[in-house]
Amino acid sequence: MTKIKFKYTAPYCVLMTIVVVLIIGIVNGNAAENQKGYMDPMATKVLENVSDYLAKAKTLSMKATAIDDHVMEFGVIVTYAKDVEVYVKRPDKFLAIILDDNMKQRRIYFDGKSIVRLHVEKNTYQKFSYDGDIDGVLDHIIDNYDLDLPLADLIYNDIAGVMKESIISAEHMGERMVEGVPCHHLSFESTGADWQVWVQKWDKPVLRRFAINFVNTDGNPQYLAMFKEWRINPGLDEQIFTFTPPFGAKEVEIKKSVGGKTAQ
Repeated sequence: MTKIKFKYTAPYCVLMTIVVVLIIGIVNGNAAENQKGYMDPMATKVLENVSDYLAKAKTLSMKATAIDDHVMEFGVIVTYAKDVEVYVKRPDKFLAIILDDNMKQRRIYFDGKSIVRLHVEKNTYQKFSYDGDIDGVLDHIIDNYDLDLPLADLIYNDIAGVMKESIISAEHMGERMVEGVPCHHLSFESTGADWQVWVQKWDKPVLRRFAINFVNTDGNPQYLAMFKEWRINPGLDEQIFTFTPPFGAKEVEIKKSVGGKTAQ
């Protein structure tokens, strides 16, 4: 799980990811504040526009491919990929579908009352109760569990607020094309990582690319998310957020994190 406060999108994508939940220690806000460098107002304004635009959406969905480095023994870096689909109905429902490049699939359901992680190939699931909204359950997971939910940072109500907590410097790098789409290219420095976002211009300010370089981690692993589709206020069937155990599925215990890792 990302604990860079943009919380979920880091090298091992442990919840996004959560998206992202990707996976360094929580930043001390006061320490980051004391290290502030150049803060380009245009960069922070574009980031705020993304946050405002997505927060207004009652429903949304996104599809992306996420590529992340894993630093192995002796410093060897191995790169893995996953395809991610996320469906959101505010204030209290989401579904994430994660397909790893080894063809293993996981699904994470939140219906406002409980959260469930289903391992499709194993036909097992883990479940815990949580009565609240999306922001609350994501924070609860950060504090207690180590679940894989890439890009979860992007479904908070205040994306900019979550991300800006750790920013030391920000700069608008100009305009770039991403898959034929004109974008603002933004660069940010934060405690533990440098990160960049490419935000679509004009009337639909959504992310088209998101990159992180973990500069304080041995091997400098990187993370890259490439967004293939955004839908704003699509019609979503309520039933997709409700988990129904597949035939023969077995519930297994989900244990709370111990020292930053979830016991198996």
